[in-house]
Amino acid sequence: MGLNWTNKQDLVDTILAADVNALAAAIIALEDTFAAGHASTHATGGSDPITPASIGAATTNHTHTPAGIGAQPARLTFTGKTVATSAWASDVAYADYPYRAAVACAGVTAEAFADVVLSPEDAAGGNFAPVCATYAGGVYLYAKAVPDAALTIPTIVVWR
Repeated sequence: MGLNWTNKQDLVDTILAADVNALAAAIIALEDTFAAGHASTHATGGSDPITPASIGAATTNHTHTPAGIGAQPARLTFTGKTVATSAWASDVAYADYPYRAAVACAGVTAEAFADVVLSPEDAAGGNFAPVCATYAGGVYLYAKAVPDAALTIPTIVVWR
């Protein structure tokens, strides 16, 4: 089906379509040319260079703390720690657990959080407190009585 050139509307539509397509192509070419030329003004050495500071970005030598970017705290894991019976001393922190032992764990701070995993027998035996505390260099355990033998702790997980 061809165009009916006797119909004036067909002629107008054809001319307008051609003009619109040509105009769009010309606009795109101008934008591409302008963008390339304009972008170079923002390059290093250009007339209007963009710097990290001018757009609120960090400089190349910036740093982040793990907490500052929402990262999990560092985790330290200790396995097979042994607590000698001589490590237990009187303590007043918990009335029901009047003995405390310091378990050395490198890298632990007083602000850290510790999770001490005892053997099932020791955990269910009732002698050891269900809580612990951290100090600079380790974890404190609490007990009702000094154990009869050395205590082996399968796992201590510390978050700092």
